[in-house]
Amino acid sequence: MVHRLAERFWGSLRGLRGIEAVVVFGSAAREEDFVEGLSDVDVLVVLSRADGELEEKIRRMARPPLSPAIMTKAEFLRELRKGDPGILLMCRGKTLYDSGFFKRVKVRPTAFTRRRLLQLALYALALSSENCAQRGDPKEALSSAYHAARHAFRAEILVRKRLLADSNQEILEALPPREREEFEVFLEARRKWGSLSWGELEELNRLAHRITSRILGRLVGEHLSKRDPFYYRHLAGQIL
Repeated sequence: MVHRLAERFWGSLRGLRGIEAVVVFGSAAREEDFVEGLSDVDVLVVLSRADGELEEKIRRMARPPLSPAIMTKAEFLRELRKGDPGILLMCRGKTLYDSGFFKRVKVRPTAFTRRRLLQLALYALALSSENCAQRGDPKEALSSAYHAARHAFRAEILVRKRLLADSNQEILEALPPREREEFEVFLEARRKWGSLSWGELEELNRLAHRITSRILGRLVGEHLSKRDPFYYRHLAGQIL
């Protein structure tokens, strides 16, 4: 099932020239993972070539929580060859429109995929830590802690099982019992996200830190020595 906002968005794009593909990806393409009010509705729009006027028109048609990712065919294929995990995730999405370009796409994870997932885990951990420290946006604090753990687990699964897990169910099935229980803590928190206290959010941030540190140690020999957003971002810059 595709989120209704994505279907309406595609309806507004019909008839525009220069669009090669429209694909819903992320949790909006996986009903079991989508949390209303917390999840974004992510939609990829592939253009035949760079067109600033068309891109601006597409962005004006989008309304939160719908978030369009707009790329040219050349940009998409370049990142696909690198093995960017965000692009590979898009390839697992649900196609609303395809000129024929998207169905020919081949998904092949690379060494870059693993490193980029670890980098994304650190960036997400930094965002969660900042929001917890500043009592900022509780939704961002939760979402970023969840994504830090999710990115780290996906990197480990990719190395250990040669599987690029996408859905939360795929991740759960690929994890050993202890780590499965840890990931389930985040899934339960997402289900009741509106009622979480800052104390609970800080504990989720600490859990995400422990998970990321442990997996970094296993995969690149680098444990996290402190809980600090600047430190996380500095380390993320050294991963790639």
